[in-house]
Amino acid sequence: MPLPKDTTLEFSLTARKSAGLEKSILQFLAAARPGAQGGIVTTEFKTRSRWSCYTRRPAQTRKLVKLFAQNPIRGVTAAVRRLDAGDWRDRWLHYFRPMRFGRDFMILPDWQKKIPSAAKRCRILRLDPAGAFGSGAHETTRLMMRMLDLFKGRARSFLDVGTGSGILAVAAALQGAREVWGVDLDPVSVRAARRNLRLNGIRHGKILCADISRLPVRKKFNLVAANFISADLIAHQEKIAALTAFGGYLAVSGISRRNAPDFLKRFHPAGLRLKKRFPGRSWAGFLYFKG
Repeated sequence: MPLPKDTTLEFSLTARKSAGLEKSILQFLAAARPGAQGGIVTTEFKTRSRWSCYTRRPAQTRKLVKLFAQNPIRGVTAAVRRLDAGDWRDRWLHYFRPMRFGRDFMILPDWQKKIPSAAKRCRILRLDPAGAFGSGAHETTRLMMRMLDLFKGRARSFLDVGTGSGILAVAAALQGAREVWGVDLDPVSVRAARRNLRLNGIRHGKILCADISRLPVRKKFNLVAANFISADLIAHQEKIAALTAFGGYLAVSGISRRNAPDFLKRFHPAGLRLKKRFPGRSWAGFLYFKG
């Protein structure tokens, strides 16, 4: 039976904060939703985190419940909720707090009109995630922003692979990138990213809904960002490297620190060499140079 208009089903996994559990959860969701590059929303609580994905197809939710019952993760609980219009926005507003992002930005939800006093010396980055990954709170996103800060005003063209909410594409454009692209397999993420570009007055951005392995783009970019789990980064490494221009840079994140040594052994696309490491508390990012 089809869902009423503007109604969505949320499948969520909740666990205590742990890089090991987070890696297992993201791997489960990626395997259960083949090829997914975005659309996984992380909600941070004091001691626990929740990872959620959204669909309007009840059959897909039943499949996720069945798969998790067959492959349970110790310490992780699963839940399904029905969200009516506005529920996601109301929940995000409840948990979201304005936050610094990188050197220059303060992230504000698009519906918050009052500018906090702490934002007076920052550039405002307006955001409505609308069910897409990337609120700026997650460590992997913040590691990517640290890498983007190195190229402020110098990245002529920028590509965000697995763009999610489009937060990195927005930041790159506001930092001066003249050409900004994003790609994601998830239609929810694509719509969110396009909206967030508009919210920030960016008219030169282009967001595509496509599988990275079959991306119909022959362009090469001065700076490419790819923030998703290490297994997918390794699987698509040659394609991602091919999108990086000679003399350009590739920034990757989404690698747990525990898994970083194995990732570095297996991620070595032709023409790229490791330039700098960005260790975080639980996650790591790496910057590569093509030349």
